[in-house]
Amino acid sequence: VEAAAESVIQKSKAEVALAASKIALAKAERNKEASLKALARMWGEEQPVISLDTSDFFTVTEIGLLGNVDALGNNPDLKLMEAGVGLARATLGVERAAAVPDVTFQAGVRDSRDAGEQSFLAGISIPFPVFNRNQGAILKAGHEVAKAEHEKAAAVNGLTLALAKAKNALEISYAEIISLEKDILPSAEKAFLQARQGYQAGKFPYLEVLDAQRTLFEVRTQRVAAFREYHAAKADLDRLTGKHLNLIQLAENSNEK
Repeated sequence: VEAAAESVIQKSKAEVALAASKIALAKAERNKEASLKALARMWGEEQPVISLDTSDFFTVTEIGLLGNVDALGNNPDLKLMEAGVGLARATLGVERAAAVPDVTFQAGVRDSRDAGEQSFLAGISIPFPVFNRNQGAILKAGHEVAKAEHEKAAAVNGLTLALAKAKNALEISYAEIISLEKDILPSAEKAFLQARQGYQAGKFPYLEVLDAQRTLFEVRTQRVAAFREYHAAKADLDRLTGKHLNLIQLAENSNEK
């Protein structure tokens, strides 16, 4: 504009774009701070005391190298359900055992002063539960077992669906990342470079440079979003398959020692 190569309106447009970018940056920084504080509160801290390592953010692993992403055996929610079923069955066993009468044996020695003799006495007591066979408690415990098993089956269905969605999201984001990295981003960078060189040589108007630059920034933003979706989906898969459950067990064993 100062060289009179472009109109003043182009400077105004650039200033508006700059202001919008500064607002977006400030918003992103506030969201980052809020997220770090929320993360710190999960382990009982008011302020984050560690810095996050973001060096692997732009790194992805091929889907086939992630291991078994279809297994729910180590899912913590499912293990909790299985423990609930086990507890309900144990309670039912206790109530059934309470319905069986306890047999009592008695033995002793009795002195007969008149005859000057001693006699050995033995007895057995077997109660007959005619009116109280603990049927009410057994029936209630049986319902609790059925309820726990039903909740477990429903949880398995829900977890299976969530696992399929997470796997699908991972595959989609992975494919998008590969396409962006190999084709789209290099093409956008090349177009911006050519537009800038062409403008400097007087072949293209400034609008061509702005359009190519806007496209490049949009592609970069899309790339960041794709990586974010990939890592979020991978974290969901790790949680659903209980991939890091052994780390929790190791931590518990270390605390016990």
